[in-house]
Amino acid sequence: MSIELDNTSIIINVNNETTFEVDFVKSSGVYNGIDYDAQWTYSSTDASVYHLGNVGIGTTPSITNILNVHNGINFTGELYLNNILISTPPKYSSSWTYTDDGNVYYIGGIVGIGTDEPISKLDVNGIINGTSKSFKIEHPFIKDKILYHGNIECPRYDNLYRGCSTIVNGTCVVNIDKECNDTNGLIVGTFDALNTDSQLYLQNNKTFDNVKGTIENGKIHIECDNTKEEITIYWIVIAERKDIDVVNLNNTDSNGKMICEYFK
Repeated sequence: MSIELDNTSIIINVNNETTFEVDFVKSSGVYNGIDYDAQWTYSSTDASVYHLGNVGIGTTPSITNILNVHNGINFTGELYLNNILISTPPKYSSSWTYTDDGNVYYIGGIVGIGTDEPISKLDVNGIINGTSKSFKIEHPFIKDKILYHGNIECPRYDNLYRGCSTIVNGTCVVNIDKECNDTNGLIVGTFDALNTDSQLYLQNNKTFDNVKGTIENGKIHIECDNTKEEITIYWIVIAERKDIDVVNLNNTDSNGKMICEYFK
């Protein structure tokens, strides 16, 4: 679409085929049930043209919409909805689909909410509230089935770490950061920086010997009554988050502790 202006008229070309010319001459009347005033205003200082009524381009004006356009619109610049920036070129996509029953879905690409650098299908910077959560995947060995699992919920923002280590000569030291998974875990110091109020659980499934342990500086120190055998010990650590992001949530107190109950 192109627009040509002079001091007396505006000429609008749509798809390089149809041309509409409007003279800046006041007229009025009723068309298609709409009271109209065809007074276009032209500014010689910034070359702007505006109309205070409903406008139709390539079609008749709409009763409810301020601008009614037939055929496509090509634009450069930014796109706004209710004064909120939707996108800047070339990121704008027409992949959002709105259904008659009020549903909205997006096909292709990834979506960020609260972030302009999403790295997953849906990347949210903030709280997600819902009645329940679950994962939905293709069943691992039955092709015509979908597999769902629910999530564990609790009244705290907890992290869970688990693993196994071997006691030799009655003792063992576990670095939680490095041994919390099988891919070299986390940078040393992450556990302490992220968590508070840690709780340790130990299990000896090999013998009947007692084991006990403590957590100090991100490490589990385990002791066993049996100092002769090598014994595999399974461990679980549950700790509560204390990072600045959880402190800044709108459902935690100044220490990052979750506030679970609110008045409606």
